[in-house]
Amino acid sequence: MATLSRCGLMAPLPRSFDCVAHAKRPADRSAPVDMEIEDKNAENVAIKAANKTSITQTRVGSLDVGAPSKAMWAYFEDEVAQLIHAPELLAAVGPLPLPLLKVIA
Repeated sequence: MATLSRCGLMAPLPRSFDCVAHAKRPADRSAPVDMEIEDKNAENVAIKAANKTSITQTRVGSLDVGAPSKAMWAYFEDEVAQLIHAPELLAAVGPLPLPLLKVIA
């Protein structure tokens, strides 16, 4: 048996392997209180991109599946409120992951 290159699971995968469960993103994790929103957001954008790549690789139906999805950092309610009411902060933070954009919209 060989290890699958992307996800570290042993090959061949069993027929019962649940690709949907494998690709599901874990719940957001609590961020340290001293973590800057810019740093949190930059990491979340990178995590979102990595998760998207993993889902694409898993969906392809090849003999391999993508890496397990990663949890994103949770935003504090006061951070969301600041982003809603301060367009200059929103511009400084950079591109936002979709879940937060839904809250702002």
